[in-house]
Amino acid sequence: MSLFHCRTVLGKDGVPFTQYKIRTMHPGSEFRREEVLEKNGLDGLGKPCHDPRITSLGRVIRRWGIDELPQIYNVIKGDMSLIGIRPHTEHEWSRFSENRRSQALKYRPGLFPAPLADGVPNTFEDLIVAEQTYLTAKGAHPFKTDVTYLTRFAYQCIWNGLRSR
Repeated sequence: MSLFHCRTVLGKDGVPFTQYKIRTMHPGSEFRREEVLEKNGLDGLGKPCHDPRITSLGRVIRRWGIDELPQIYNVIKGDMSLIGIRPHTEHEWSRFSENRRSQALKYRPGLFPAPLADGVPNTFEDLIVAEQTYLTAKGAHPFKTDVTYLTRFAYQCIWNGLRSR
């Protein structure tokens, strides 16, 4: 078993790239995603609720965002930006409308999820609305939007104790 989990996701303009993360799930868990989604549904972050595939150590690693550290390499390579919509696989993008997908893929995905700039969304639908708000603002003022969202995200982490699940 490898320490790293690598998956192919779509970046800017739909160009695929390898996303790197620290493995937090049991081996082969990616093949059980649909089963877990069907049984448990999605939380406000778009992740399966009460995901049994995550290891005990993986929960701690995720809680502190340590699993995301290898993505700094993706940012340095230029595949990702610091703030934006989280990267998705081709299959995950198939769940979204073509309009939504094409709008999001105009930009590089982000290491820090822009929708969390206002805290953790309560539902998956709230996450979609927050992402749409970010994309609309970014379309009008790209640099200003990213600086604003990155600042708000940092505020949420430092002052409100925002952590992943």
